[in-house]
Amino acid sequence: MMDHARLLPSREWCRELITRNSIRKKRSNALPFKNSIEIAATIGRTNQWSRGSTRSSTKSVRSSIQYRSIFDDVPILSHQSLLALSSSINIQVAQVLGSQLGLSYEDILDIKSINQPPVVTIFEILWEWRGKVATPDQVEQLVKSFSEINQTYFADVIMKVNREKRGLTRNDFQ
Repeated sequence: MMDHARLLPSREWCRELITRNSIRKKRSNALPFKNSIEIAATIGRTNQWSRGSTRSSTKSVRSSIQYRSIFDDVPILSHQSLLALSSSINIQVAQVLGSQLGLSYEDILDIKSINQPPVVTIFEILWEWRGKVATPDQVEQLVKSFSEINQTYFADVIMKVNREKRGLTRNDFQ
């Protein structure tokens, strides 16, 4: 038989939390817990892995995907697409591509100087070039840059996927 009293917080812990919350209320108008029963009820509503969320995980995943899609007007330059592209090119091509895209040699060296896997380094070079918001002009710039460094295979794949108005996947490069 399980001792449920051990699962509840101690009275001292509850008093300390109430005291901290009442001090915080004076500073920020936050509502404190009124007593240890409210604290125990709040703790009892969530399990140790939920971080206090009462929403289901699938609902939060769907809402975060919708939230990210607001920023990804150009799906071929999304986070996932750039990651797929990063896993398909080597570091030497990425360095030349980065300078062709307009990144300074110092920026590329700074990204490379952090000791991390090549895929992450390549992704950071592409992400640094892309910036916070992608534009359709950047797709054209990327295709043109790949062509100028004699990597027409990647330029062709990017043009094809962009026409389909979707993001890149690893399967696109096989």
